[in-house]
Amino acid sequence: MTIDTLADLDGLTDWVHAGAQGVLLLDCRISTSVVAPYLSEMMQQGPRPVAVD
Repeated sequence: MTIDTLADLDGLTDWVHAGAQGVLLLDCRISTSVVAPYLSEMMQQGPRPVAVD
């Protein structure tokens, strides 16, 4: 199953509700329009200082 949008995950939900028999392979595409909230927070904070020994 190819996942291009969040709506495509409905197929995963249907599979789980049907009993999740066997193996389901998800091909999740990378998108610049779907960003996890924690990634947004990290990007706003900027780079962290690097320790130098």
